[in-house]
Amino acid sequence: MAFNLGAFVGGFSEKLTERIEAEEERVNKRMEEERQLAMKQRAARQAKREKEKAYAEETLGLLSMLGYNDEIAAEIMKKGKGATEFAISTGQEALGKMDVNALWTLPSVSGNMDVDDQKIIDSTLTGEEAVMAQNPLTAGVTGQQQATGGGFGLNQELYAQLYAPPNEYENTFSARLAKISQQKVRTTDPDKLKALELEEQQLLDDLRRMKENERENTGSNTPSFNLGTVSSATNAVRKSQLNSVGFKTDLEGNIVGELEGREGAYYAAELATAQTLQSTYGSLNDQAMNDNIRSIQNNARNGILAYGKRQQYLESIGKGTSYFKGQADSKTVEENINKGMYKVGDVIQVQTKAGIKIVVYTGVDDPNTGMPFIMG
Repeated sequence: MAFNLGAFVGGFSEKLTERIEAEEERVNKRMEEERQLAMKQRAARQAKREKEKAYAEETLGLLSMLGYNDEIAAEIMKKGKGATEFAISTGQEALGKMDVNALWTLPSVSGNMDVDDQKIIDSTLTGEEAVMAQNPLTAGVTGQQQATGGGFGLNQELYAQLYAPPNEYENTFSARLAKISQQKVRTTDPDKLKALELEEQQLLDDLRRMKENERENTGSNTPSFNLGTVSSATNAVRKSQLNSVGFKTDLEGNIVGELEGREGAYYAAELATAQTLQSTYGSLNDQAMNDNIRSIQNNARNGILAYGKRQQYLESIGKGTSYFKGQADSKTVEENINKGMYKVGDVIQVQTKAGIKIVVYTGVDDPNTGMPFIMG
């Protein structure tokens, strides 16, 4: 039988074509499978991202409701779900007791979020809060570490105070005063405000009498306020003072809108806040409240003087504002004050024996001089 080369070549070509087409089909099928797999993986990653985003938004909202500021809340969430759950639990415990932000510090008290702080978080999340109350939470932390700190973390000393047994009688006054302060911040109804102020005054009168009796019997006073109640009282007074000079504020007393250009009025409102707190709570001789009042006064005075120097500088470079009133002698300044010619935030240069000083009119008596201006 003769060999047909043409038929052989034709058959070989046909088989080769079939193999090539089969390989192409296999490759295309594999590519399609890989494409489908990649699409599924992208979809899964997208779903995971959306789920994580939703969790983050909901968690951030909850932390905000518990009183955490944006910076602290963001730092907490960077530490993961364990730290976030711990912060939520701690925030719930701190409500009405202390400023929850003070429990998380920049820098950390321990300086080691991965070791000391994490031990506390782990033990709390496993239901061992009793250990926290019995332990001062500073085991393994040196005095130098407590004083200087490190990165973001937990203020262990304050955390221990959060679980310390309360003085129930003292808490009755301070907790109710804090509640009244919060209610005052959240209402503009004049009748409600009046009723709240009357109740507040009655509580303060009762607390003042109790403190007087305590001093007579023991020669000293136990604390009446904690960080939370001091913060609540301050926020209520600050909101009222800021509103009185035209600032819009949120429910916590923070300014809504721009501050630039009105720094003088802002710091004057801070002085008025300290003055009101002093007249309301000063006679209680409470250390925490008195320290708070002094801090507000000092910060306000420093801020006012910095503002005055800024106005003076702007005038010197030809960019002065209407708040800069030029130079006058002390007698003229006094006469103008008596005539009501100055507005809050006005800056005057005064020649003194010690040289030129700046005077910033605040309309609030300086706690050091009793005059309605700050000189420096």
